[in-house]
Formats: sequence, C-alpha cells, structure tokens
Amino acid sequence: MFVSGTVMVIISKTVPDTPRINVTPASAAHAELLKYWSVLTGRSASSLCSSLLEETLNRKLEEGSVHPTAVRLMEEVIKNREALLKFDHKQNLIFEQMRADQEYEKIFKDFEKLKNGPEGFQETLSTKPIGEFTDKEWSQSKKTIDLEGIFSTADKIFELFKEDFSSRESYYDDPDMYGAGLEECKKIKREIFASLKNAKSKGFDVCEIFDAINKSRSYLNDNDVADFINDLTKDKDLTKDGVIDGGIY
Repeated sequence: MFVSGTVMVIISKTVPDTPRINVTPASAAHAELLKYWSVLTGRSASSLCSSLLEETLNRKLEEGSVHPTAVRLMEEVIKNREALLKFDHKQNLIFEQMRADQEYEKIFKDFEKLKNGPEGFQETLSTKPIGEFTDKEWSQSKKTIDLEGIFSTADKIFELFKEDFSSRESYYDDPDMYGAGLEECKKIKREIFASLKNAKSKGFDVCEIFDAINKSRSYLNDNDVADFINDLTKDKDLTKDGVIDGGIY
C-alpha cells in the first residue's frame, strides 16, 4: 500500500501484538520502482516489500552484520514460543490418533462383511504403494553399477591366479587342443566377473572381496574363485576377519 511515497509493510504472525512497520523508501524512484514491480508481477506492494525485507534480513543474518543483542533477544522469544507450539502439536497428535482409530474401526467392520474377512483387511494394511514414476520408471533409470571398480578387481584376481591360468592354457600337449585350455580360462574369467558384478549389485565392497580371496589364496585355484565369491555374498555379513567354512581369512 502506497501513501505519499511511503511503503507500509505489515508483519503478520500468529501471536498477539503483531507490530506494523511503516517503511519509507530511500527515494521517490525506489517507491515508483516498487509500485511498478508489484503491478507487473501481479502481487500487492506490501507482499513484495515483505519478501524483499525478508531476503535482506536473512542475508544480513548470514553475514553476521545484525546486532548480536537483537539476534539473541529474537532467539529467546522464539524459544518461549516453542512451549505453545509443543502443546498445540500434542493436541493435534491426539486428535489425529482418535480420527485414525475411528476410521480403522469403520473400515474393519466393512471388511468383516467381505469374503476374505480379517485376513483381507490385514493384507490391505500390509500393501505397499508403488509409484509408476518414482518406483518404476525413474528408479530403473537410476540403477547403475560401478563397472570400473569391478573390472579393476577382476584384473587383480586374474593377476593373482596368473600361474593357474597359464598352466591351464598350456595344459594340453596336443597343439590342436591348445585352444581348449584358452577357452576354459575365458569361461572361468567370465564366471569370476559375473560373481563380482552380482556381489556389487547386492551392495558388497569388491575390494574387501579381493582381500578375502588374497588371504585364502593358499587353498584356492582359479576355478574355485567364482564359487568362493558366491559363498561370501550369500549374506551381507562380510568382514575382513570373518570365518568361512571353518577357516579364517
């Protein structure tokens, strides 16, 4: 509201004795600016000035340029208001609980008349909502796996069992059978990679898995690794000093 170039800012709050502060712009140009700004944005002048005042106060509070005594007094008033808010909140909780109990009894009576009876009612209560966007489309697009970490861990495992793979590749004396050993190595490596990918998708740390394999190297060969990883990741109780099959790794 404008009166002779004066902007009236009304500070409203839910407690009594709300102060009204008349703010006079520093210049007539500012008053005209605020007037046209409010008209062009489709809001009242008092609403525009209130928002600008709030932004300025928040910025000054962040900068620490507000008088500390004023800030302390304001905080004490807010703390005293918490008591009233707590009472209103507790009353609201009681009211909502009563309303929920009444609705529960009404719905339960309706379900008793149905074929499934109480069982169907409990099934309805346990049903979880599924969002078409949030739980289906969007969640699917956000699911990613750190393949770089999996490749890195797989390479370290292959290096750890390098001698086993080399021996397997050259196992066949017949030159025509050399390719069979190579294919067997590829198959084993694919199984290791698949087991690491599966473990990662379950939330396991592939670096911890490699540490466990490294500590168990004395009784593992290349063909055992994939099964070993799958055994490790049957549950999420993976620790560096865990016990597996009666042995310490």
